Amino acid sequence: MRIVVVGAATDLGRRILRRLYDVEWVEVSGATREASRLSEFLEHDEPPGILEVDPENIPDAVEKLKDYERIVFCHTLTLSVPVAMALRQAGSDAKFVFFSSNNVAIDFDSPVYARLRSAEADIVAMNGEWAIVRPTMAYGSPNDGTIGLLVQYAIKKGV
Repeated sequence: MRIVVVGAATDLGRRILRRLYDVEWVEVSGATREASRLSEFLEHDEPPGILEVDPENIPDAVEKLKDYERIVFCHTLTLSVPVAMALRQAGSDAKFVFFSSNNVAIDFDSPVYARLRSAEADIVAMNGEWAIVRPTMAYGSPNDGTIGLLVQYAIKKGV
């Protein structure tokens, strides 16, 4: 099975790529804007393929990703979804995995999360198989307000 991790130079992407690299029946590649940012993977005897992919250059991204069976998008949805939609339009039947934020369902006043909700709606309308993963975030700096938002939500919803 051919899998590519897009955004492989992110913390999340590196972790996923590292895990997949150890799975014998998977042919894994990492995609990032700068291949040199994944130098630790290039040190192996048989490194996974490292692709230079800029998600903002959609035609080039489609050309480089079109032959993969599974695509894990680690970038923010506003970068990932346009590429995924263009892949579908180009005939890709790859299964997609997207990472999003659990705050999408909590912070309705934020324009950032409104854009992410809109991107999630585009995913829902997309043909083919896909999944959205929203890791729970219960950490952060005391000033980021995340815990406060979660507590407010819990109080409002009676959790």
